[in-house]
Amino acid sequence: MTKQNYITETEFAIMKFLWSLDHEATASEIRKHFAQRNWSKQAVSTFLKRLVKAGYLKMTRVSPTKYYYTVLISETEHELLPVREIVEKSFN
Repeated sequence: MTKQNYITETEFAIMKFLWSLDHEATASEIRKHFAQRNWSKQAVSTFLKRLVKAGYLKMTRVSPTKYYYTVLISETEHELLPVREIVEKSFN
């Protein structure tokens, strides 16, 4: 699993929301939470796919059109990624 140290502000906002939950979330829940931003379904899908690819989320298909997103990295782990990168580069 590869984790990018730097996610966009929007992706970070989504992660902050997901970290605040105690359950999996759907794209609809995320879109509803951020309704004031007027994100399209496609935009939310793109953000979530990026977070899955970066190793922050796991996507589970529950029906042909519904997916659950589960957090794979804690907020603390995210905060420590730059430190981990420095240690790995310094000590191989």
